[in-house]
Amino acid sequence: MAGKAIRLSRRCVIAVFSLLWIFLFLSHLVFSSLQLAAVRAIDEMFTGLAASRHDADCTR
Repeated sequence: MAGKAIRLSRRCVIAVFSLLWIFLFLSHLVFSSLQLAAVRAIDEMFTGLAASRHDADCTR
């Protein structure tokens, strides 16, 4: 490698990794809440389909 290594202080390394972990945790929370919202929406859709199926029952 033809370059100088970057020397970072211990405090800087800890700050960078702390910010990275905070970002990962927050993005995990956001995606988990989106996933729960999608599951609820699908559940409501199936509930609506099941209710309308009984309304459209054909009797002979």
